[in-house]
Amino acid sequence: MKAQTAVELLVILAAGLIVIGILFVSSYERLAGSQASLSVSQAQAAANDLANAADTVWFEGAGAKKNVYIELPNAINYSLVSGNTVLFRVAVPSGLTDAVAKSTAPLFGSVTAKPGAQLVSVYATESAVVIGMQSLAADPALLLTQAFASNATQNVQKTFNASNNGNSSLDVTAALAWSSGGVNVSFANPSDSYFSLAPGASRSITLNEAVGANVMGSFSGSVLLNASNGEEATVYVVVEVSPPYCPSCPGCPPCGGGGNETVSWFEITTCPDASCTREQLVFDAGNDSQVDIFSTGSWDRNSLLTINVSYPNGTSVPGYPKDVSTTFIGSFSDYWVFAPGAPNGTYTVRVNQSPYSNYTAFNVTC
Repeated sequence: MKAQTAVELLVILAAGLIVIGILFVSSYERLAGSQASLSVSQAQAAANDLANAADTVWFEGAGAKKNVYIELPNAINYSLVSGNTVLFRVAVPSGLTDAVAKSTAPLFGSVTAKPGAQLVSVYATESAVVIGMQSLAADPALLLTQAFASNATQNVQKTFNASNNGNSSLDVTAALAWSSGGVNVSFANPSDSYFSLAPGASRSITLNEAVGANVMGSFSGSVLLNASNGEEATVYVVVEVSPPYCPSCPGCPPCGGGGNETVSWFEITTCPDASCTREQLVFDAGNDSQVDIFSTGSWDRNSLLTINVSYPNGTSVPGYPKDVSTTFIGSFSDYWVFAPGAPNGTYTVRVNQSPYSNYTAFNVTC
């Protein structure tokens, strides 16, 4: 009897263990399925956010940029940015699952496939949107030349660096887009139009700029770098040629070729962010005759802004305020020539483009 009771107890315990095991496996499978679903949802949300940001900057045009916070799951396995697709691959109990989002823009770049939150840059070029990191880089992105018109050709050289920040070698083609109009731009070294970059390597590229005699105006173009992996980078080239001016004030050198006068001027950089650095450079500080006002970018592109130049007493100088158009990269340029007898003191330059406003100041002495 006791033996029978013991056997029955063992059978009951075994049955109980089997039930507990079944419940544990079922709960584990439900938990794993829930975690897998959450991982895929996180990856899909990240892909959607990046694709939507790409659509936004592509619509806004070259130079537009957004920073996007994404969070990738612990089960992230792989990432891809290619064509018009953003893809994150997630490891789930049944294998691998892809979270895919499509953009209307051509896409280049890469996103690090690591768990957790990360900030990803999304910016538009002339022909594509770059998401995250890319191997090909160009610095600086803008080459700006300021010059006075002259009765002789003026030659200037500007240099930028092309670099490979990736892990594979790149073959790079550099194409110069420039229409003359009196200013000619060319590669100083013809071999700079096609070259190779090893991982971590960089190449210095120099442009020759020849400003023709008696040429004035604003001239712009670009150098487009295309890499063998499909990436691209753009360097914008802007040449501003202002009219010459001979100062007319007591003590200033005579004009008309009778003296050895050198036109001197202030170069004032403004930008819409009031926290940015405003540079003021003085050339040949002595007989100041012209103020060049310009910005290398960051204003709304292809739109109007208002510039006002004020005397020390606060009244506007003749011809101001005035509206000036920005370029396709958000830059602008303007100049003011001192009228004979302009008073000494601190002058103010203010630029407004709602909702942005910024100003700087310069001193006039003669």
